[in-house]
Amino acid sequence: MKVGYALPHRKSDLVIIDNPQSLHSLVRFKPEPFLEIGRTLKNSKTGLIVLATRRLAENDLSRFLTRLGNWQTFSFPAIALQARDWKFPPDGLYKQMLGEPLHECLEDWEELEKRLIELGGDAFSYQYLQGQYVPQKHGHREGTDENGNPVTLVGSFDPTTVAFEDLSRLKCEYLANSAQ
Repeated sequence: MKVGYALPHRKSDLVIIDNPQSLHSLVRFKPEPFLEIGRTLKNSKTGLIVLATRRLAENDLSRFLTRLGNWQTFSFPAIALQARDWKFPPDGLYKQMLGEPLHECLEDWEELEKRLIELGGDAFSYQYLQGQYVPQKHGHREGTDENGNPVTLVGSFDPTTVAFEDLSRLKCEYLANSAQ
């Protein structure tokens, strides 16, 4: 569907915007045309507009729309950055452990680590972790020396290396807890 156009000019109770931008188009992406998307609803009070995207970034359509108000965000990072309980109707409950991949069949740890290296720490953070984690780029950071002894690192840091180290700690914690 093009913005402002519905086939064949009919209104709907539900409008789905499926991944309207990619990482490569964020620089030239213009969210303003999406302001008119509400006109495609039969009833603006009871209709529903769903924006499905792989990532949340500071300058993408999802952030633009949530700043307008009346939008609710459901964010599912590929790796649990905290333990969570997911409730599914009617009585289902899934307890996701800290560090657990969202769905092992789709993305296991090795695949996620590969994606992190391919995309880089910043892009991975927004695409796979929904911006809920941002790798530290400068300041003080705990690390280890070549012998595994704890040290404090000071300065500027590569976001990919930082993200890999932080996610490796999450992975270790998850694997240790899931073995119990």
